[in-house]
Parts: sequence; structure tokens; C-alpha cells
Amino acid sequence: MTRLMRIHPWLITACCLMAGPAYAAEPDLMGLDVEGVRLGMSTREAGAALDNHGYKQNGRRSFQRKDRDGMHYVGLKLNPAGEVISVEVAHFLTGNVDPDAHRDRWVKRWGKPDRRMGNPGYNWQYTYENADAVLNVWARASPKPGRDPSELRTRLVAKHQVLASRRGHEVSSKICMAIKDKPVSMLNVNDRNHLMECLRTGQLQLVTPK
Repeated sequence: MTRLMRIHPWLITACCLMAGPAYAAEPDLMGLDVEGVRLGMSTREAGAALDNHGYKQNGRRSFQRKDRDGMHYVGLKLNPAGEVISVEVAHFLTGNVDPDAHRDRWVKRWGKPDRRMGNPGYNWQYTYENADAVLNVWARASPKPGRDPSELRTRLVAKHQVLASRRGHEVSSKICMAIKDKPVSMLNVNDRNHLMECLRTGQLQLVTPK
């Protein structure tokens, strides 16, 4: 176990995040779907969800949809295992947007935000955060209706690279024990991802070397 104390900065940062204080708002961000996409989905699952919402793939990890309301874009980021760790949606709308009404809906759905910025009647940006993920939502009314589009944006980002346990298949104790006995210099990308999950689920713990 003492081998785990000879760790790289990436592991120190991650562990500090896991041991940090509780956040003010605790919405279930890992269970939230954005246009049908949830954190931890595979590329195929995310693509199918977006297809059900009318989006067409126009890039390796980007999708778009055009309708009478305007243009809609979705961008995904994946971890090395091919699971979604970030989903961002941008709606550029030709009609009017009421930012205050969206603000009220966010509060009704997720409670008071951890951070907020904005101007009544024009734009709002709210941030919700917990130990696992960060949710940012924006609403902006066009200053020139009919010429410039109004905007609605949503961005959901996981704080950890490994999301397997959230999808019902936790890293096995056998894998955790194998990693425990492996020198840090020998850990590959998958080992590091598994190690973070073993630490998060308590199957491995960092201890002070004697």
C-alpha cells in the first residue's frame, strides 16, 4: 500500500477533490439527462438518445438539429473508456426568450445555485455543483429580436474520469487488489482510471507511510 503514496500530481488533485467539503446544493447531477444524454453513457447510447431527440451527427462527437425555432448543437467529451464525461448543448433561437422564467424553472428544479450571475430580464448564468459533477445553465435574451438569436445553453461535466460504477458495473475487488500491488510507475491509463474508482468506492485507501 505504501507504493500508492509515491503518487503523481494528478492523483493528489483527485484525492483532494474527493476529500473536500460538501457543497451547498446537492442535486442529482449524475442522474440528470441533457437532451437524453447522461454522464457515463457510451458513445452508442448517447448517439441513440440524441437521435431520439431529432439530432443528426455532424462530427465525431458533435450533433445538430435545425427546426422552426432555430439551431441546436450538442458536443460530447469522452474518457479513455469511451464514456461521456461532458455534454454541452447550445440552442440559438429565433423567438423571444424570457431569462427570468428560465431562472425560476432552474430554482424550482434544482434549488438555489452554488453560484449565480446575471441581469434581470436580460441574461442569467447559474452553476450547480457537487462532489461528482458541475452543471452550468445560461439563458440570454437577444438584444435585437429578429436579427440576433437568443441563447439557451446547458453544460454538464463530470469531475472524475471513471463513471463505470454509476452505470452499474463497479470495478471489481480483484482489479483493485492487483493495482494496489503494482508500482505507480507501471500504471497505464486504464489502471489509473480504475485506481480512481477503487479510491472513490473505498476499496483502496491512501495511508501515511510508516
